[in-house]
Amino acid sequence: MTPGTGRQSQPQATQATRATALDATCAAAAERFINKPQIPPAMPAATGINEPKIRAPGH
Repeated sequence: MTPGTGRQSQPQATQATRATALDATCAAAAERFINKPQIPPAMPAATGINEPKIRAPGH
């Protein structure tokens, strides 16, 4: 998931779209997914570009 997706308040829609695509892929090529159906990765707690480094106190 990109930082832009998170900032635009669209992560749930993106997650749903990914799940739909994975379901369609699994249905179209069931022989490739014999162990279990694929699920999209979990949504990250936070996203960012060039996140600030956390510094130890006194540095």
